[in-house]
This record gives sequence, C-alpha cells and structure tokens, in this order.
Amino acid sequence: MIPTAYSKSFAGLDTLSPNVGGQEASPRSSRMMIPANSTPPSTKALSASPPELGGRGAKPSAEDSPAVSEIKDREANPDKQPPTVERYAQLLSHADPLADAVVEAFAELPEGAGMAMLERALDAGIDSVPESPQAIRSLFAHLDAVPDWVDLEQCTLGGATFMRCRLGCVVLACGSLPRVYSWSIASKALLMSGRLVQEAAPRLRQTARFVYAVSQPGGLGRFSEGFKMLVRVRIVHARVRRMLLKSGHWDSAAWGAPLNQCHMAGTGLLFSVGVLDGLDRLGYLFTGEEREALVRLWRYAGYLLGIEPELLCASESSGRELLALIDEIEPGPNDESRALVAALMRATCDYVHQTEPLHKMPVEVCYGVSAAIIGPRLAEALGYPHTVWSGIVPAVRPAVIAIEALRTVSPAVQGLARASGPQAFGHLLGKNGLGARAQGTGGAR
Repeated sequence: MIPTAYSKSFAGLDTLSPNVGGQEASPRSSRMMIPANSTPPSTKALSASPPELGGRGAKPSAEDSPAVSEIKDREANPDKQPPTVERYAQLLSHADPLADAVVEAFAELPEGAGMAMLERALDAGIDSVPESPQAIRSLFAHLDAVPDWVDLEQCTLGGATFMRCRLGCVVLACGSLPRVYSWSIASKALLMSGRLVQEAAPRLRQTARFVYAVSQPGGLGRFSEGFKMLVRVRIVHARVRRMLLKSGHWDSAAWGAPLNQCHMAGTGLLFSVGVLDGLDRLGYLFTGEEREALVRLWRYAGYLLGIEPELLCASESSGRELLALIDEIEPGPNDESRALVAALMRATCDYVHQTEPLHKMPVEVCYGVSAAIIGPRLAEALGYPHTVWSGIVPAVRPAVIAIEALRTVSPAVQGLARASGPQAFGHLLGKNGLGARAQGTGGAR
C-alpha cells in the first residue's frame, strides 16, 4: 500500500525515461546530486520487481514473500542493487519493531526505570540487568550480534578519514542536513517532534557530537561512547514515533511510518556518501579504500540504529544508487523544509560569529556555501537567496586540492591534517561552540 502523499512520485516513475539520473530523467530527478566522477544510478532499481520477488502477479508463500526474499538476498549479496520501487513503497511503512517494543515496555515501568536499565546494559552488558523486560533483552541480542561483515579496523579508518577533514563540520551543516530536510515528509516528523526550528543550534551541536563520537578510533566498539550514543538515538527515534502516533496528528495512511526505514537509511547515507559528495566539491582527496571505509563505518552505525539489512549498503556505488532512488521518490521541499533549513543556516552563522574576524559575517555566506555543496536546483527549491557567496567553494577548492596533494607526500602535512579536524570539532563542541548561548540539548539530526 503506497502512502497517499507519495502517489504522484510513484506514478511519475512509470513514465520515467530508462536513463534515470541522466539527461532524460524526469524533473524531480534534478534533486539528485551526483558528482561528475560517479556512475549514474542503475535503472534496475527503478524497474519492475525482478523475478526472484515474484513480480506483480505472483502469489508467493509466506516463507518466500517479497520482504523475506529481499532481505535474504541482500544479506547474501550486499553489493546488489537497491530495493525495487515496490519494496521501497513497503519500507515507507516499516519502523523499528525492536526499539518500538522497548519503548512500549518502558511505558509500563516507573518513570526513569527503563532508561536506567538501558544505561546499565550499555555500560556492563545485558546480563547485568537480570530484571530487564524481554523487549530490552531482544534489543541487546540484536545489538550484541556483530554481523560478519563488520571490520572495526576499517570503521576506524573511515572515522579517521572524516576527522582529518577540517571542513567536515561545514559539509554536515551546509550539505548533509539540508538534503535531509529537503525530504518534506521526513522533515515533517522532525518538526512535529519538537522545537527543531527554535532549537536549531543545540540540535546541530548534538548531531556534531554524535558524528564525532562515532568517528573516534574504536568509536563503534561495544562499550564505546559512539556505540552508546547510537543506541540512545535509536530509542529517541522510537519514542518520537510513539509520541507522534499517539498524538493523533500523524497520518500514517498519507505519510507512512514516522522516522521510517527509508528515511533512516537515507539519513545514514548522507553521513557517508553525502559527506563524500560535499568534501569532493571542496577539493578533498581520498583513496578508494578511505571512501569505502567511511561507507562501511556508517553501514555498521546504521545496523545499530535499527536499519534493515536490505538498506545497509556495503559500497559507495550501491549507496549512491539507493540515495538517488530516495531523492527520486521522496516529495521535494515544502515550507516546513525551508523553515528548518533557514534555522540551520542561522545557527551555523551564529557559531561562525564567535570567531572574532568573522563576527559580522552575513548569513548569506552560509547560504552560498550550502548552495555550492548541494547544487543550485536544490538550493532554489529550498528557498535560498541568490548570492555571490556561492563562489566561495570554487574559489577555495584549488587551495584545498593543493594542500591535499601535499598531504599525500608529506608526513608533516599528514600530521597537521590529523590534528586539524579534531581541533575544529573541539571548538565546535566546546563551551564557546554551537548552542553555547542556548539552553538544553537536542537529539541527533
């Protein structure tokens, strides 16, 4: 059953040219941001169901249903094409049953007791909480079962790759998050969940803290802070879903599940493939091993966040194809999206103002940098003002490329690069950083 707000998106796919993502794509596909050096998304992801899924007219048994077949096939062949359009439509109504069950169990306990159990299990393992409800035990059975494809050394390389990029913070604020907010139904859930516009700075700070923790050496080890933060974010997502569904204001028939599998997967990809896109545009240079390591880092992070196996892309190319599919299907920006991005730009500008030479920098600079990263068409759809400041990125790109070229041959420059990123994050998260003048904290995203 396709959520009604997506009806036009799916109807439009029936008339798409086979060259989706190329010159003959539909107008909606102009929101895709595909670097010139990447391969256009495969048309297989936008075709009818493949034979192994039974097609539209088949009547598979429960054991061989499309959902089960797709998941088994993805686990066996992690580099296969993204889910078909039909499967994507189903996943719009899928949430996170394990985490949702935990939040329901918490509701039956005295206030605070459930989170106390969760924290004890995070700190010392689930066996240290013998009184925990079965729902928590089931969640930790999933969390503690490390998939065979996880390579923690590769995850550490992925984190180090991001952390050496001093402008990585810029890409998060001006590239990845605006793209998340451009998906109007995903941003609807964020807006309805709280004061995201009014508390943009604390939310951005918390997202930066979350990414920083995940990117540390061993950041996804079982008892690391990154692991714990991912689990906490997963529970926050489940609480938001429960709140929205119980509020009576969330229209599941129109919008699917709040914070559904597709939106969680897309957000994760914008922290890996999307970050690579932005850093490429700024002039950073990466080896193939570094690129894939960053994707694998966020693949495991996605697993811990409750994203289903079929959406956990094992390579940059498969992640890029799934992200293109999401961009094609998700309804574009609306006024709520534009309000979120405007608050994000103001929060980013306020942070920059704390650096003395830039204390009078106009917010148009942030819009210009963001427009150069996400592309002019999406910037226009998000209501960005036209500004000459979009020329900053192409202006600094040659300098970044030159420094990056030196880094590849100079141990001294390599050392500076390894130190500069953490320094930038340290200032961002310090007492004078993002949200320093705001009260409270926000969740990731």
